[in-house]
Amino acid sequence: MANANEIEKKANGTSRFLPKEIKDIDAVTEFYDLETELIKTKRNKNLLLYFSILLFFTVVIGSVFYFTKIVEQQSKDFEINISDLEDLRLKDVIDSATRYENNLDLLKIQLDIIKINEKKEILIVQKQYYQNEIGILAKDLNDQKTDKLILENRNAELIAIEAINSNFKLSTTKKEQEISKIESEIEKEKETGENQKSKFISNIDKLNAIKNAKLKKEHDSGVVALKEYYEAYVDYIVLKYNPVFKSKRITNIMENKKGIINQYSYLDSFDEFLLFEGVFTQYDFKSFRTKIDKFFEITDRLNRIPYFNSIKPAIKKINDLTYSISHDYENLIKRIKQVVKSKNTIIASKNLVIDTREETIRNKNQAITALNSNLILVSLEVEDKERIIREKERTITNKDQSLQIYQNALTILMQQYSEGGFIIQVQSNQLDIYVNPAISVKTGMIAGIYRKDEEYIGELLITSIDDTIKATVTALIKNKTAQPFDKLIFRF
Repeated sequence: MANANEIEKKANGTSRFLPKEIKDIDAVTEFYDLETELIKTKRNKNLLLYFSILLFFTVVIGSVFYFTKIVEQQSKDFEINISDLEDLRLKDVIDSATRYENNLDLLKIQLDIIKINEKKEILIVQKQYYQNEIGILAKDLNDQKTDKLILENRNAELIAIEAINSNFKLSTTKKEQEISKIESEIEKEKETGENQKSKFISNIDKLNAIKNAKLKKEHDSGVVALKEYYEAYVDYIVLKYNPVFKSKRITNIMENKKGIINQYSYLDSFDEFLLFEGVFTQYDFKSFRTKIDKFFEITDRLNRIPYFNSIKPAIKKINDLTYSISHDYENLIKRIKQVVKSKNTIIASKNLVIDTREETIRNKNQAITALNSNLILVSLEVEDKERIIREKERTITNKDQSLQIYQNALTILMQQYSEGGFIIQVQSNQLDIYVNPAISVKTGMIAGIYRKDEEYIGELLITSIDDTIKATVTALIKNKTAQPFDKLIFRF
């Protein structure tokens, strides 16, 4: 990386959380502004990487060009004495070997170009599907839907890469077969002319040097293909490790500065009250702050790396959010301590009230015990009264049975004599009467009172038809009174 050799100056091991002034070792207070950071990213691109790649290709191309010119010049100055090649078979061997070796180098370069083009096509596909993945993340879908779409995108990427491999496999296999064939021919030619070739080896070396000029064009095309591949690779790496966040949800989080603290707040020292209440031990307290310290040590190191696009502001936002969380935690602990202390005071006062009430309850329990003794006596009396009531109920039941017998007898009597009813009891002008069950009695009905067969006594008015039928005397014959078992004839 561009800053791999950077010398880091570490401050003394003073904790961020010590309650004293913390000096900025860089003596610069940075204020984060998203627009400014985005402008910086355009200027802070790692030009050294691009310059290094360009310099590498320039040196390679220059070296090849310089070497080719030297070989061409030597080839012009070199004279071959054909008379030395009196053995025509040896001449054929040299020509054949030179031709095969030239073709072999050419085919190897072509094979390398095919492989580079294959890698280039794969890199283009990887870049395309990585951009698709960024687009999926920018849609702010739920996690289940996002994971499903990303999995589908990656499966499609594997299929596309497999298709590219299949497309280039035929060309690669064909070139490899041609190379293998030429290598076999070269071995045969070497075996045939090995003895005759030894004294002309220096001439063959010079002839082989001539082939470099013929290969220059193919070599240059290979360099261009390699350059295009590395440029595409650099673009892919930049996009992969320095992405631009397009998700509206993420950008809103990064742009929102409400309630965010971008510097350390002084943390309170450990309060023994927390230990007394069993909320937090001193070890837990120190461990928590040590973890926060380590977190910021890592993020501070990340901030020194020249990231661009969305990574730099994202790391800054992570720091700011962590500052805010730490600050909120401290405030939460303070509020909890205040609430617990306040409630402890309330609990203490309520405990006093409870103690007083418990004393009252004990006194009342004693009174209840005495009352229970009285209740036992009362329950015995109640049992005696219940026994008396049961006996009275049996007496009433017997009387009801006797009354039913009398009613049945009266009903039979009325059926025999076709009477409407009888007077049962007379109390002044108020009468209790018994009516033939065949007659539907209603309040307000009038009945005549008769004695013996046809002796008219007077009239009565039905006033109540509840459990017993009540009536009132409305008219009487002079010197006559209603008596029990007087007959009743109703007027309808």
